[in-house]
Amino acid sequence: MTEAEWLNRDDPFPRQLAIVHQVATVRKLQLIAAAYIRGAQASEKHADAKRCDDLVEEIADQIRPWDAISAELSQRPGNWRLTHVVQVPQEPTTVAKALRSLIATSPSDITRSVREIVGLILEVVGNPFRPVAFSPAWRTSTAVALATQMYASRDFGAMPILADALQDAGCDSDDILNHSRGPGPHVRGCWVVDLVLGK
Repeated sequence: MTEAEWLNRDDPFPRQLAIVHQVATVRKLQLIAAAYIRGAQASEKHADAKRCDDLVEEIADQIRPWDAISAELSQRPGNWRLTHVVQVPQEPTTVAKALRSLIATSPSDITRSVREIVGLILEVVGNPFRPVAFSPAWRTSTAVALATQMYASRDFGAMPILADALQDAGCDSDDILNHSRGPGPHVRGCWVVDLVLGK
């Protein structure tokens, strides 16, 4: 795969899904899935969960929201599997297969569905053809506070301010600054926010 193919959002059979499990952690893959099924708070928490008992308790607390999400997802064949893989520990290939099967079974809005998933992959994974070296000097208290607040609230409106804070700290990476000032949408797992938080 080439860099141009990785960045392409318009391929009806997105090639990113063929290799995403090779360049993303299970946590990253689960956050992509969680962002895709919107409002899947339990799955986002699971991606960062330290212990299985905590996960069981968190999912038990989310029974009502998950019921509502499941009802919505049941209209799209294949989504039940995606919901399952973001709740339960999985191998990277399993989560990637679930994302692929979701596209394969999507209804007539497949173009929107493909663009949305590819956009989330680029948001969370970044560009593996152009890895960014993140200097610890850029991880100032201001940058960390901004990133922490956005990660916790899932409100990424302060991304341009984070870009300014990183630039003030000496960050000269066009990839980081342009992504932070770009239109997004930004989601939990954003590769820039994760770099700032050391995730």
